[in-house]
Amino acid sequence: ATPSYLATIFLAEGRYTEFLEAYAQAAAVSKNAVRLQIAAEARTGYASGGNSGMLTAMLDAQLAAYKAGNEPAYPAAVTAAMLDKHEIALDLLEDAVAAADGDVLSLRIETAFQPLYAEPRFRALLTKVGLPLPR
Repeated sequence: ATPSYLATIFLAEGRYTEFLEAYAQAAAVSKNAVRLQIAAEARTGYASGGNSGMLTAMLDAQLAAYKAGNEPAYPAAVTAAMLDKHEIALDLLEDAVAAADGDVLSLRIETAFQPLYAEPRFRALLTKVGLPLPR
């Protein structure tokens, strides 16, 4: 598997040290300077604050990159959801849908979004994208 897919799997499984390695490898292979910076921030956050520190540092870096137009909204939405920052996650998901980001097709299978299933804004996004509503 490619490092980016491995990073996604490791993050979802809470295997954060493996995630950090795979995410940095994926950024290096793709020569993505923005994601290399996000990886560095995440590694620093993990060293100083464990899992929560890593996610907080990642979200800060992702949001800065998104606001600068250098990173899509969807990855930051995943990170925000993992930190239980639901309003931020929903705002970012609305931006991702508006931008026709192909990753929004993963809304129903992204485990970080399960706590959002009952949210009317999340359900509206699913409908807009054409995905079935969760039960």
